[in-house]
Parts: sequence; C-alpha cells; structure tokens
Amino acid sequence: MSFFQTLVLQNIFPPRHNDPNDIINMLHIYFNTQSVTARGAFRFNVYKEAERLGFNNQHEINAVVSKLWSNATILEKEQYKTLATNINALLPRRFPMRTFRRL
Repeated sequence: MSFFQTLVLQNIFPPRHNDPNDIINMLHIYFNTQSVTARGAFRFNVYKEAERLGFNNQHEINAVVSKLWSNATILEKEQYKTLATNINALLPRRFPMRTFRRL
C-alpha cells in the first residue's frame, strides 16, 4: 500500500504539528538566512505523518507533498502560512547570532 493511500488527511489539514516551539526544536537550521516557508511547514507535517505511519521512501513522500500542496485550498495554505509566520517570529530569539530573511 502506498503512502498516499494510507495518509490520514485529517492529520495534515489542519496542521497536526502546530506548536512553533516544538517545530523549531525538531528543525535543523543550516544557514544564517534560512527561514521557514508555508510549504516548508507543510512538508514538515507530511514528513512527520510519514514517519508515524512507517514510510521512509523520500521520493514517494516528496511526490505526495507536491500533489497535496498543489491541490490545497487557499484556506488550507493560509493555516500553514500562519504557522510559518509564527515559527519565523521565534527564530531570532532562539538563534540570536543569526540574521533571518523575512518572507
């Protein structure tokens, strides 16, 4: 059975992982100017759902991310945009020596 067939959309819309502090703890910030986009927050939630379901095929997960994001409604995307904005607001306090690009 494929990841797309076993995916529980109620864990993706609205975002299951929606606490900015928890997401920052799980994210890896690699660059001085890296910030989180709405699609990045969405991808994080899909990856966590894949992990929960025991899927680790990156190609299949990326295909599902692209398909779901392109078919998401404006309201669904807005939830992730708000989440990304909240995460980005916390980044300078969490990593004070870095400068972050504002999106």
